[in-house]
Amino acid sequence: MLLLSVLSLAGCQSPREIDEPEAQDKIQFHPFVSDQLRGTEETISTLAQSGFSVRAYGQGQLYFEERVTATDPATGTGIWNTANPHLWPPYELDFIGYNGLGEYGTLSADDTGVSLVLSTPEAVEKQPDIIVARTTGRAADHATNGVPLYFKHLLSQLSVQAKNSNKSYNVEVAGVKIARIQSQATLTLPAEIKQDEELPDYRDLASPKSFGAAAASVLTLGDTPQEIGNSAAGNFMLIPQELTAWNREEQIGGAADNEGTYLGVLLRLTTPSGAQCYPLEKGKYAYATIPFSIPGGMKAGVHYQVTLDFSKGAGYQEPSLGDGLPAKLPDGVAVSDQPWGGEEKPGKAILGGPIKFDVSVEPWEEKSSDLSAGGIELKPVTMQYGSRKLVFSIPKEATELRESDIPKVEMPGRKFIRWEDGKGQEVTFPHTLTPDFVLTAKLEPYHATLVVPEKFQFKSDQTTDNKRLELTEEGYLPETPQLEPTRGSIFNPQDSRGFVGWTKDTNPTIDSEVVAKETVLEGDVELHAILTTGVVSRTTGSELFFVSGTGGSKPEFFTFAGGVSTRSALRATPEGIKIHNIYVAKHPVTQSEYLKVMGSNPSYFSDPDQSRFNGNGLKGVPRTDAGRRPVESVTWMDAVHYCNKLSEKDGLTPVYTIGDTPEQVRRNPNADGYRLPTEAEWIWTATAASGANGTNIALQRNIGPLRFGDFAWYRDNAMLGAQTFLNPKVWNAFVNPEYGTKPVGGKKPNELGIYDMSGNVWEWVDDWYGDRTYERDNGPTTGTYKVLKGGSFHSDKKFLNVDYRKKHLPDRTNKLIGFRVVRNVVASN
Repeated sequence: MLLLSVLSLAGCQSPREIDEPEAQDKIQFHPFVSDQLRGTEETISTLAQSGFSVRAYGQGQLYFEERVTATDPATGTGIWNTANPHLWPPYELDFIGYNGLGEYGTLSADDTGVSLVLSTPEAVEKQPDIIVARTTGRAADHATNGVPLYFKHLLSQLSVQAKNSNKSYNVEVAGVKIARIQSQATLTLPAEIKQDEELPDYRDLASPKSFGAAAASVLTLGDTPQEIGNSAAGNFMLIPQELTAWNREEQIGGAADNEGTYLGVLLRLTTPSGAQCYPLEKGKYAYATIPFSIPGGMKAGVHYQVTLDFSKGAGYQEPSLGDGLPAKLPDGVAVSDQPWGGEEKPGKAILGGPIKFDVSVEPWEEKSSDLSAGGIELKPVTMQYGSRKLVFSIPKEATELRESDIPKVEMPGRKFIRWEDGKGQEVTFPHTLTPDFVLTAKLEPYHATLVVPEKFQFKSDQTTDNKRLELTEEGYLPETPQLEPTRGSIFNPQDSRGFVGWTKDTNPTIDSEVVAKETVLEGDVELHAILTTGVVSRTTGSELFFVSGTGGSKPEFFTFAGGVSTRSALRATPEGIKIHNIYVAKHPVTQSEYLKVMGSNPSYFSDPDQSRFNGNGLKGVPRTDAGRRPVESVTWMDAVHYCNKLSEKDGLTPVYTIGDTPEQVRRNPNADGYRLPTEAEWIWTATAASGANGTNIALQRNIGPLRFGDFAWYRDNAMLGAQTFLNPKVWNAFVNPEYGTKPVGGKKPNELGIYDMSGNVWEWVDDWYGDRTYERDNGPTTGTYKVLKGGSFHSDKKFLNVDYRKKHLPDRTNKLIGFRVVRNVVASN
């Protein structure tokens, strides 16, 4: 690895000398590379052999910069020393250790801290691993055992292998690339890098690039996965980041390319007899691609091994021709710039279906292959297979076409009937070739029949008849129609269930496997509706009710009718927002539920004997039902920790990635675990989702106090006595033992069966407090305060209006603040 000769020190390029104190203990080091970091090149043993560099700062200046090597390079054990001795000064030093950045960028220090500014080299062989450590200390702390430096890997490693067990075609591979991934970022190092802590996220991610790696020689894939490339030349060392997959399916449907990430394999496809299927240019290679992402994003210090399986198909035409080509390809490999002869359609399937792939995290191990491909002189044959026009090759001297010469094309959405000559005449084999011959497949489409259950209709057209949809050539549903209950009457009530998705199970349950948009259906199939009234937590036993989103008989876009616009300046569409189907908790999280999940109860109103009222002349009313009261005195961070903990206990995917501060909390919008509702979802649930009628009391601004009190605990009815709202003195907690939260479900629910949306406790929602953007994914991305909704038992009636929003610091508690949870209705098993 290159040493850090390219590093710059902002403001310290020519540091003045700092006089060392009188002779005392020599500064030595004790480095650590975590055993949990997998799949990267740098380990404690290789670090011992190469050494590392260290910078020491003191009193705002550079004290020294020096190489550090192990006393025992074979094992790396014991004390490590600088090339030239340096003595401990009487003040504290800040140490930064690093192994070298190569061509990635620079390490700089200024008044704002120490930062790494990285830019990934385009040449894969120039992408080394990077490790860094930082700590502070004095002689009294580290003179005996050496300064501990806990090295952390800064990059993610990605390698790709591939296989093909389909004997009807050969896959010859010359290289691989990861396309359109951010290549620049900045990382500010914390003041101390501790052994068991992760580094903060990179910021300022920018400059998407494509990085290509070549195989050492052309590989012919078989049943056993083979590494594409070997050693440093076949592995990408990338900046850790979230990946947005290329929107292939939407682009096929006419949408613009989202510039998302994909994997591309440089290959050519041939029949067993040597006839070339793809690309159309004889003897050349082209990329076959697959949209690519990693759930949760790429993490630093982790090796991701991607295994591609070509047995069911060869992926899709590339959206960005020419990007990311390796500088040096295997001998004899030339790349086609027109893989489909000028009729390129980005995202279109190449050979029947997608490349299947999985991603595993494995220790790094060098692998190499030494396979090569030969060649013979060929002539082309044109084949029309559905909408696809393919050209394959047969030996030049052949005068007849044999059935074994024809490459197998998998088209799950079509039934093969017979081969024809392009003029409607059946072809028998061997077939004598003529100059104008076009081998044409006669096909019939397969269909999916969507069975509509009783009391349900399609959202799109409100019809109740079954739909028969023609599958796409790839075997996908052309659309995934949504269902909703038909309108009810007093004698025939509306069905309370909600639609989750379609399944091949004839007797669906909530655990049935959902047919997703990328599910390949083979043959004629009958699909049935998965319906649900809600879900129950297996840990707490609490219920969450299904709440239908926008669309269908409900408005397509949600615009709040209470005088507040839900239109966002951040959205391209002016008409409002869409709400997705969700599960919403029947009531706020209770004290007993919180205690069961978190092991503690922080609530102020949990005192069973009312001892806080002793000596005030009033005898307290025992709260024997405190466990059924809402948990309160919780921060916003407490609420998201509860959500994740409950998700883990229930076997669901946690929604939140939680850092030390609210600003570091990230939400996975597609996870199926528990989370806080967004403000828009909260408003929708409290109002429009159930029809915005009389039971949505927060909309009724002029409703009388007695009727209002049927639905909410608030200032006028939460006290001892029938008309206590007439006596302000009752609001002093020290003269009224009834002051406090009330058991959940003590008032009437709205039409969705959901309690306490108004009053009792304020409820945290996910959003930062800012402009009313009402986005599903959190509104403003940053802020100082989080939003509270719904009012409390202490609130005047006006604060229970749905359009009222309160703000509160997310790391502060209050005895009036609780929360409720929601879950996504995830259309997959």
